[in-house]
Amino acid sequence: MKIKSILEKKGSDVYSIPADGTLKDMVKEMLGRSIGSLLVLHDDGSLAGIITERDFLHNVSLNADSWQSICIGDVMIKKVLTATPDETIDEVMSRMTRNRIRHMPVVDSNKVVGVLSIGDIIFASLDETTFQNEIMKRYIKDWPGEEAESAAR
Repeated sequence: MKIKSILEKKGSDVYSIPADGTLKDMVKEMLGRSIGSLLVLHDDGSLAGIITERDFLHNVSLNADSWQSICIGDVMIKKVLTATPDETIDEVMSRMTRNRIRHMPVVDSNKVVGVLSIGDIIFASLDETTFQNEIMKRYIKDWPGEEAESAAR
């Protein structure tokens, strides 16, 4: 299954925060949308960085008294691993697992076209496996001679 199929099913909403926003702004946006990451985009829509729940916790632990005013641009991840719409679910799942990341932007021609969470990947993988199992069950059910064996039982 290709990544573009997942985005077609789940939607390609991209939630972002400006680089000059604060961690307080980030928390408000993430809680309001029930999401675990926000992208930081350049004015032209290209990807500048990402900030996640983990980044928030790390920064709060280091700056317990002043975390609310920390600038997103100072703490965002700038070297962001991305996927493309034509990659397979297995390729992206492998890269996310190896790098221990839970959110991956999908980029096509230098433009962000969606964001995948590890949950999206697992759900799509499970959906694909369930579909394949149903096909196999039907195939086995229609296997020549299966009716005779079933009748004998």
